[in-house]
Amino acid sequence: MPLKVVPQRIFFFAIALIVGGAALSGFTMYKLFTSERWVRHTYLVRLEMSQIEAYLSRAGRIRLSYLNTADRRYQKDFEDTRKLLEENLVAIHTLTNDNPEQLANCEQLDKAVNSRLDILQLSIQQGGAMVSNEQLALTEALMNSAYNTSAVIERMDQIEEDLLQRRRAITSSIFVIILVILVAILIASIFLFRMYYRLLAAQLRERQLAETNARALSTELMHVQDEERRKLSVELHDGIGQII
Repeated sequence: MPLKVVPQRIFFFAIALIVGGAALSGFTMYKLFTSERWVRHTYLVRLEMSQIEAYLSRAGRIRLSYLNTADRRYQKDFEDTRKLLEENLVAIHTLTNDNPEQLANCEQLDKAVNSRLDILQLSIQQGGAMVSNEQLALTEALMNSAYNTSAVIERMDQIEEDLLQRRRAITSSIFVIILVILVAILIASIFLFRMYYRLLAAQLRERQLAETNARALSTELMHVQDEERRKLSVELHDGIGQII
């Protein structure tokens, strides 16, 4: 009786382990997907910050081009570049709205960028009306503003890098732990299925032995019955012969 119950329990326990392993695999995939999403989020923030630096450099080149040529088309180019920078700043605010530290940096970045743009715009608007000393003063102010902007962007980029490294470390740890658990589940499942097979094989051997014994007993019983019938026939034959 126990051999009929135990294999079933072992089999269902092994199936439960496999199902648990599948669930853990799904959880691992979810964590990896989440980690990948955060990695992409970090790269998006960095991309927006690099775009800000690129557009600020473009605005600086537009200012120099205007001062050299006095071509009013550069004023339109500057306005377009300023709009793109405003869109970039809004995008960074949206991407970092879950991080108070980054939001504070965004406020500083807004001030630094707008200050730099205001200086560039003033230089473009007044252009040739300004004497060289005034343009030099604006150039110095631009350098200070550029330094402040770069400092804020560098600080924000470092925060994103730290976040990225922590997220990767957590994800790697979870992946390793779940991988170990899955390997342990696989080994345990193989062991349980081996036990299940051995118990079934033992059941089969017992059944075959019982059938063999039953056949042997049946054959022996038939042999005994034949002997008894033969003896009875002989005795009847002898008795009838004596009577005759």
